[in-house]
Amino acid sequence: MEVVRLNQNLFNKLRGNEISSNKNGSRPYYYSFKRNDNRVCIPFRTHAQNVPSKYKVKLGSQQPNKPNSAIDLTKSIVISNDEYLNNRSKAKIPQNINNYLKQQTPTIEQKYDTMSKDYIKAKASLSQIPLVRYSTMQYFHKELNIQDNIDSQQTKNAISELISNGKSDRYNKLQSSLPNEKLDLLDDYETLYEFKNLTDYPAKINISDIDNPYLEVEKNNNIYTLSALTIKNEPEKHVKDFLNYDIKNEKNKDIDLDL
Repeated sequence: MEVVRLNQNLFNKLRGNEISSNKNGSRPYYYSFKRNDNRVCIPFRTHAQNVPSKYKVKLGSQQPNKPNSAIDLTKSIVISNDEYLNNRSKAKIPQNINNYLKQQTPTIEQKYDTMSKDYIKAKASLSQIPLVRYSTMQYFHKELNIQDNIDSQQTKNAISELISNGKSDRYNKLQSSLPNEKLDLLDDYETLYEFKNLTDYPAKINISDIDNPYLEVEKNNNIYTLSALTIKNEPEKHVKDFLNYDIKNEKNKDIDLDL
């Protein structure tokens, strides 16, 4: 565990309205753990009364003259090892606070992990709760290596919405900001969903392996499995087999009618 001050030059490179002022290098920061090989530095704040208790460690009991003081995990900054080592200087804090923080070291890391999980869950559901809007975590996806987790959870949310409610407004919003590889997967789910709604036979989408979904169709006491790829590659066959619709015959009927 260390309590340090960080050079103002470092903050001139950081971007984000929710990053707390460094007060020209006078604000102390708590450090004790890394994420994705980057250092998480947590600022000391005098007025943290609006921060949920689960995302801060209160210091008011240790300094009664500052009853709302805390180290505030929602305003953490995440910097490389070199940035930390090249921009830090030791900060002097009262011995009782230093001792107290040493005792809280495991709790602080647990609180950060809880906050990370809450943030990923909220971000992936497109929630605009204060944690998403006002925490500095929004600026450090790359440093924390959490974007893929967000995308994966958002994809699961989109799949769940599609299966439950079809191409709803919520589904379209969840889909719109995902990377191409996730959109390809969602396209498979859309194919299965549309085929399921067209067939007269009992059918359900199996997502036991979310990356390889397939449709289970019950016909004449037999269970047939159809992937999105097989439906796309042989549409006429599967339309005839499971939708009771013969494309070739229908085309012939159209020709007869035209004559």
